Amino acid sequence: MKRGGKDIESLDSLRVLSLFSGCGGMDLGFEGDFICHRKSISPQSSWIQEVIDEHWVRLQRNRFRTVFANDILKEAQTAWLQYMDRFGYDKNVYNTKSIVDLVKEHRAGKKVFPKNIDVVTGGFPCQDFSVSGKRLGFESNKDHTGKLREDDEASEETRGKLYYWMKQVIDITRPKLFIAENVKGLVNLGDVKSIIQRDFAHAAGDGYIVLDPQVLHAGNYGVPESRERVIFIGIRKSALKVKALRALQEEKVPKAYDPYPSPTHACTVEDKKLLPPVVCRDVFVGLEEPDRTEDPSQRYYSQAKYMGTHCQGQKEIALDNIGPTIRSEHHGNIEYRRLSREHGGIITEELDAGLQERRLTPRECCFEYRRFRRIIRFVSHKKNSTRFELSASGAYKVIGNAVPPVLAYHIANRIQTLWPLYLKRDNMEEENIITVRNRNLQKADEAFADFMFMLESYLNEKAAAIPGTYCDCKSKELENVVVNVMKELCGRTPFRAEEIRLVSAQYFPDIIAEKYYGVEVKSTKENHWTSTGSSIVESTRDKNVENIYMLFGKLGGKTAEFKCRPYEDCLSDIAVTHSPRYLINMELTKEQTIFSKMGVAYDQLRNASDSIEIVRKYYREKAIKAKKKAMPWWLGTSAEESLEEHTDMNISLWVDNGEYADPERNKRLKAEIFIYSRK
Repeated sequence: MKRGGKDIESLDSLRVLSLFSGCGGMDLGFEGDFICHRKSISPQSSWIQEVIDEHWVRLQRNRFRTVFANDILKEAQTAWLQYMDRFGYDKNVYNTKSIVDLVKEHRAGKKVFPKNIDVVTGGFPCQDFSVSGKRLGFESNKDHTGKLREDDEASEETRGKLYYWMKQVIDITRPKLFIAENVKGLVNLGDVKSIIQRDFAHAAGDGYIVLDPQVLHAGNYGVPESRERVIFIGIRKSALKVKALRALQEEKVPKAYDPYPSPTHACTVEDKKLLPPVVCRDVFVGLEEPDRTEDPSQRYYSQAKYMGTHCQGQKEIALDNIGPTIRSEHHGNIEYRRLSREHGGIITEELDAGLQERRLTPRECCFEYRRFRRIIRFVSHKKNSTRFELSASGAYKVIGNAVPPVLAYHIANRIQTLWPLYLKRDNMEEENIITVRNRNLQKADEAFADFMFMLESYLNEKAAAIPGTYCDCKSKELENVVVNVMKELCGRTPFRAEEIRLVSAQYFPDIIAEKYYGVEVKSTKENHWTSTGSSIVESTRDKNVENIYMLFGKLGGKTAEFKCRPYEDCLSDIAVTHSPRYLINMELTKEQTIFSKMGVAYDQLRNASDSIEIVRKYYREKAIKAKKKAMPWWLGTSAEESLEEHTDMNISLWVDNGEYADPERNKRLKAEIFIYSRK
């Protein structure tokens, strides 16, 4: 893609695929490098590239580059191309086929969507969710082309379910992040919000974390319009850093990781630290009356007659307040720039000057485009013709559907800021883990940690979705479940499914992935996170495995739960049955592990020539410090001490943590120790 003979994409660019693009309000906001009112942006803001005059500034260019745009409205394409041409885009970037047809063409084998997409944006049709409409929602009476349905049943191809096809595009392109927007009314329409959020999360095989959608009021971001949009943001789990994924899955997302921009203007929020709202008078500055201008977008406007206060769109704009939501409707619903005194007009200084009653022009409806009259021609004639290429009617329609670019710029900048905090630098999933490991061991270990977090998330999501799933699994069954899930998830990681092996019958750990990585699977039928683990000797350990995670299933509740942690981080103590065995506690801090208490690293202990002696020394010192008069049989005892004393001592020493003080369990341990000690 070229601009001025230069490639407008760079190594630092983020590729955007835009759906339901309209005239490009969201796209323009993501691109940046446009002019807006100075009051819309803090005067000290680093966002300002150029101060044009006392009223207008040019904003900085962003990293985002639109590589594909789509909308079924010809008027939208015309407006989009007229402006986006300045960025070097040609008409082939914009596709006017419906999203349904585009997805079907892709399924048929046609190359439709560009590769290597970073961000997908889309404002799926909102009329069926709007409070100003019939609110048919999923039961829309129109098809995906906007025409009235001829059939009786709503389907996935009706206008109210076009978000489903946006999900299909996400399935196909697998962007790192997507943004979907719609009208505020969607959040109050039954379970629609939850259904859409859930369906988006299932894209690419449950591959996305979708944050709770937020309603953003444009007035709080320097836009002089009462426009509220609900924003869905989803991020691909496999692309996220582990720390970021954990933060985004917290009940309340930490502010540092919250992708939704904070308000900058006190329009609907009360905060003395924020800027005052931008009002209509601010952005109308310099606009001539329609009969005095050569700007077609200001000259041609709705001539619909006043229809009385009982109808929509019959109000006069309040110059010292924000404007109303511009609706994508017919001329009669366009508000008035001024009313006559007869109809209740109160802008007396203009009426006294002889200015007549009239409705807003397309230029005035687009509250952010005051200085764009030479660039964005919302109304334009065909070349060498008096006929319109884009009429005032078409302009009202596309403006009414648009996301305000300044609001979009806020969203884009917040995401741009968080991009390095959220996402891995390397697209490692295109490489084999062994290649990554040879280049950077730390990156490879991070990839395995990400893989394990995906595994934990998948199992928990499946268990929560279908209560009772996994609860009846025996140990071997659970191992098979885990290995199969790992193979399924491999497509989103640098790990290969064919290199995931279940070896529990012969080796420790139970599952080996790509030779160097392992998963030990443990579970309990109880409703707690503790159990007895493997031998500290690890005599059956695969000598190649260097990095092991514990996957623990708590199967005793109504819903199974899973935790996955580095193996050494969840070993709390040591108990003796046939041989010294680790005690598992999946809720430990690092300071509570047995290795921290002993003052020896896990790898140091397991690689020692006599690990038992290191453990024996620690517990002998512990017993002496506690002034125990008898030693457990395996620590070394005197001849006159009775076996019963040894056994009692063993139990009191090795099972002295309250969470293990179960009489029946202690009785069983005693019996095992007694049998072993008699051999």
